[in-house]
Amino acid sequence: MRFLNRLFAGGLAVLVGAMPLNQSWADRDAPKMGIFTKKDAAIDLGLQFQDAQGRQVTLAQLVKKDTPVILVPIFYDCPRLCGLTTAGVVKLVNSLPERLGTDYTIIAYSFNSQETPAAALKKKQAVFAQLKSPPHDADWEFLVGSESSVLRLSEQIGFRFRRADQELEHSSAIFVLSPQGRVRGYVAGVEFPVKKIEALLGAKP
Repeated sequence: MRFLNRLFAGGLAVLVGAMPLNQSWADRDAPKMGIFTKKDAAIDLGLQFQDAQGRQVTLAQLVKKDTPVILVPIFYDCPRLCGLTTAGVVKLVNSLPERLGTDYTIIAYSFNSQETPAAALKKKQAVFAQLKSPPHDADWEFLVGSESSVLRLSEQIGFRFRRADQELEHSSAIFVLSPQGRVRGYVAGVEFPVKKIEALLGAKP
């Protein structure tokens, strides 16, 4: 499968391999890809996904009481940008004074609905090997989901990607959610300043 990388003025984006899916806002004629987040937007915590072990889970099952969540939309087989995003999150986790699993958790999800739990598990194992402090399995989840779940979650957080022929075009950002499933904010790019993330993690309702 052919992979192409592209750097856009004003932000990073990449074309990555993906098979064509059904018509939706993600298709080429839809609004431009990018970040269109509304602060305090509500996330449907009832959306269903599969974790890296292939178990059916809802977002509500993964969100701890009184613990904010860093939500990371990536594509596990993405050849470049998603790897940079993941590396940026690993660097962030290794730098934050807040403790992963205690003060916050992370949920990564693939916005390519054709990816499998096996791909999620492979990515999870690679990421966990890079963390200074070994986390518990539930501290950082890696999910895959149906097209419906992927598109709904992506739309709710304002993460829009586009399909171009047999590829996906997307930007990079991470989002911080309250334990109630509302968007506190996001940081775009592949470097995530500790102070900005700390402010979002500690934001009051």
